[in-house]
Amino acid sequence: MSSSAATTFTTVVNQPPLKPPRVRAPTLTTERAIEKFIGLRDQIAAIKKAHTLELAPFNQAKDILEGWLLSDLDGANVEAMRASTGTVYKSTRTSAVVNEWSKVLEFIQANNAWELLTASVSKVAAEAIMVETQAAIPGVTISREVILNVRKPTT
Repeated sequence: MSSSAATTFTTVVNQPPLKPPRVRAPTLTTERAIEKFIGLRDQIAAIKKAHTLELAPFNQAKDILEGWLLSDLDGANVEAMRASTGTVYKSTRTSAVVNEWSKVLEFIQANNAWELLTASVSKVAAEAIMVETQAAIPGVTISREVILNVRKPTT
């Protein structure tokens, strides 16, 4: 690409539609709104923590029953059992974690195993390349979403 060629750079901003502005009480300053926001966020966190603690004995009991039922299935050498109260069955959940990317890539190339790859790119690398080259990467759309963050004041 010559240096005189024009480049376009598209940024897609995904932003939820704004609600119509409400009339704000004159006493609700930005400082007070931030204070209220942090208070609500802290209340939500406290409720979630209390909820987790409240659920703990139920989750423990469920884990114990799960162990017993799995033992029943294994003892009967079956994958599923039906009772008048329901059915219990085993299923397998699989995950694949890359520990050494260079070895995986070498295997993929040597065995032409391109189906091991998923279709994604690093957003950090993509942004860096687009900033450096001032050109879009073919087939890649960078999207940015504006979000609001609120922090407590530091003490």
